[in-house]
Amino acid sequence: MRILGSLLPALLLAALALVGTADRAAAQSATLDSDGDGWSDQTEAIIGTDALSACGFDAWPADINNDSFSDGTDITVLAGSFGQPVPPAPARHNLAPDPPDGFVDGTDLTRIAGFFGDGCSLEGGVLASFDVVGERLNVWVTNPQTVQQLFDLRDGKSIAHIPNGRIIGGPGRGGHNTPWSWHLDPVDIEMAEAAIEVCDATPSYVEANRDYFIEVVGRYCPWSGQLVGLVDYR
Repeated sequence: MRILGSLLPALLLAALALVGTADRAAAQSATLDSDGDGWSDQTEAIIGTDALSACGFDAWPADINNDSFSDGTDITVLAGSFGQPVPPAPARHNLAPDPPDGFVDGTDLTRIAGFFGDGCSLEGGVLASFDVVGERLNVWVTNPQTVQQLFDLRDGKSIAHIPNGRIIGGPGRGGHNTPWSWHLDPVDIEMAEAAIEVCDATPSYVEANRDYFIEVVGRYCPWSGQLVGLVDYR
């Protein structure tokens, strides 16, 4: 009995560890966004969109009319179900919260409005991926001069490694900067060798202080940014 008693604390700690691991796994499963479109796989299963595709028919939740663009027409369609439970309102119109609450209201309109003017298909530019102290930053660039700067950096012809761009709310076209709720202007951006300190931060810090960076700082320039990927969509 004394031996069993001495083992109980260890057994209890092991059991708690297993519970903690299960809870973390469940949390990760609930927030997993396989296609990076800004909605978790769990939520897309409820909405009825494809959790493995960010663009296409019933793929991107913000694109209700399936034209690869989120704009006033999508908001108008969703507004037609305003104030209704699901059903009779289509589950496709209940975009928020995460997971959806079974009712179409202001939270759904606010959610879709955050993607206003964005498209889900990437074309006419390049997608640059940066590592910023272990965090990922994705930047969509259509400015021809900056596109050339990125290729020069990739090819070892330049040391301008800092993306310096105007910061905008929303994850951007195609949700390219998910999981962050902001992105850099694809035109008002340049690659720099140095930048002022006030716009330097990690992506998670910007996320936690999003309004300040958008409204006061105005730009984002991670000094420690390192180019780790460059995909040409031109």
